[in-house]
Amino acid sequence: MLKILPQTPTTSLPPLKKLDQYIASQLSQSIDLLRALYLPEVRGTSTSIRTNSPTIIDSGYASEASDDELEDIKKEGKVEEAWIALRADDFERTFSIKWLTGFVARGEEWSESGAEEGEDTYDDRTKVIEDAVALLAACAGTSASGPIVRTLEFQRRPVRRTREDPVVIHLRDASLINGDYTSVGLQTWGASCLLAGDLVMNPSKFSLLPWCDGSADRRLRVLELGAGTGLLSLTLGKMLHDADIVATDFHDGVLANLRSNVVSNFPPHLSSGEIPPEIHRLDWEYIHTLALDNPFTDTMLSQLAPPFNARFDVILGADIIYETAHAQWIKSCLKVFLKYPTDAKRFFFHLMIPLRATHEKESATVTSVFPHASDIIKTRYNGPNKPPLHDLPFWTSSTSSLAALLVHIHAALI
Repeated sequence: MLKILPQTPTTSLPPLKKLDQYIASQLSQSIDLLRALYLPEVRGTSTSIRTNSPTIIDSGYASEASDDELEDIKKEGKVEEAWIALRADDFERTFSIKWLTGFVARGEEWSESGAEEGEDTYDDRTKVIEDAVALLAACAGTSASGPIVRTLEFQRRPVRRTREDPVVIHLRDASLINGDYTSVGLQTWGASCLLAGDLVMNPSKFSLLPWCDGSADRRLRVLELGAGTGLLSLTLGKMLHDADIVATDFHDGVLANLRSNVVSNFPPHLSSGEIPPEIHRLDWEYIHTLALDNPFTDTMLSQLAPPFNARFDVILGADIIYETAHAQWIKSCLKVFLKYPTDAKRFFFHLMIPLRATHEKESATVTSVFPHASDIIKTRYNGPNKPPLHDLPFWTSSTSSLAALLVHIHAALI
């Protein structure tokens, strides 16, 4: 997460009439920070992320908080909210686009104006203008700026003090389709990056270690709901052995971009022993209509088309609840696709939820659809012989960062 507090573009961008007073590095800072606001990289993680964007540095557009101030703000989870709120401000966005437009219009004059000796060069100034043009296209909501390609590196936990190679993922983010909220999967969101990093660093936390070190005695089946750009499935494909990984989404454009990312990370001409995910379309609402019959029997399951005709050991999702109906639809998907628990084994759905003030209502549906074990005990069991937690439907959580919550949902919830 950015360790800087955002300030409004209207009060911090350099005046266009005084461009000749600014050198390339100063204006580059302003553009870098507009990019952080309107074309954000994945935030709130310790993941190494490389794009063609320069490193974000401080300028008049953002102010560094003192250690005490930052600690107070972090405790309240306000840093992320401040960026989200400013990003949603139409007036500031309009002003920023007008500023970028004006800067580009004055670009040739500024690039040819003489800077002080040794300050910068014509090439330096040309590069700043090119960055402004690309950012302007993206802020205008078109695909003119082209897709963004990110390279993410997730560090593995050292084994016997030996540092292992990181998991490297190449992701292509496409432009969102105006007016179509289901196209949000065309871009990579912070929650998926957080969960991917946790999977790589702590595979035992998700009961995946036997399939990472090759000691598993059976094949693993993994399903990702709302895969989007595919980060979770791609990451598991680099980690696991003897597994089937199925990445799903609903939007045709998202599925096309997802297939592109699979090819980029698992070139068909290379045989690396890694597992490229299968890509399939999945309609949660349709599955919800099937699951209205309780229980959903194995005979009914066998009539579905592969790979959905058998249950999964692990189901994953990150930042996939943005409508109030989604939690219930997802629960129906778990009723159909998640394996039932046995005396020896438990199966889980791992969900990363971003903590956004703008989506509190939607996030709250998770707690209502998936009650916590302790709450079930209090409301349903009053006698002395209370059942153990692992025999109850529940959801447990651990805070992965100030911006997201990781929820483990037990298969017994169905």
